[in-house]
Amino acid sequence: MSQWVTKSLESLVEVAVGQVPTADSLNSSGQGLPYYSGSGDVVSGKPRQYCSKPRRVVSKGSILLSIRSPFGVAEMAVEDCCIGRGVAAVTPKGGVVDPEYLMYYLQASKDRLEALAQGTAVVTISQRSLVGLEVRYPESLEEQRYIAETVRRASNLLKRHDQARATIEQLVEAVKDRAFSGTLALGGA
Repeated sequence: MSQWVTKSLESLVEVAVGQVPTADSLNSSGQGLPYYSGSGDVVSGKPRQYCSKPRRVVSKGSILLSIRSPFGVAEMAVEDCCIGRGVAAVTPKGGVVDPEYLMYYLQASKDRLEALAQGTAVVTISQRSLVGLEVRYPESLEEQRYIAETVRRASNLLKRHDQARATIEQLVEAVKDRAFSGTLALGGA
């Protein structure tokens, strides 16, 4: 087990806060780069819109982090994309912290991220506040990757459980429909 250290996010990453593109550059037909405007887009990993004239482009592999409520929504960018005001791109620098480890760390830091938020009408985490977030991590990249892999496996198990539960709920509803419509017969006919 390696030594653990705590450093500010600013010393570990580059942070870019999104910008709103012009309305005429947004579309749903797939022209341009995928546009992530807020937590709903980030968590689904599927943008609702595309942007033909992006103002803030993010590279594949950067961490997309929701900086408007709900906080702590973080996912890896699976392709180059552009981001709006509700999203920050967090890109590790210098091979000090594993991107996947950092993504899970940010997901687990919802309360700490929420405490950084300010505003009345639109509660947002500023770039200045975000870069001051302290990050605790093992110095060993191998240990960081092990932790990230363990969290990924647990998360995947939870996703499979949720999918199985949804399938079972559909099955129960189908049985109820047949049972109470008179089409569920004794003997399985």
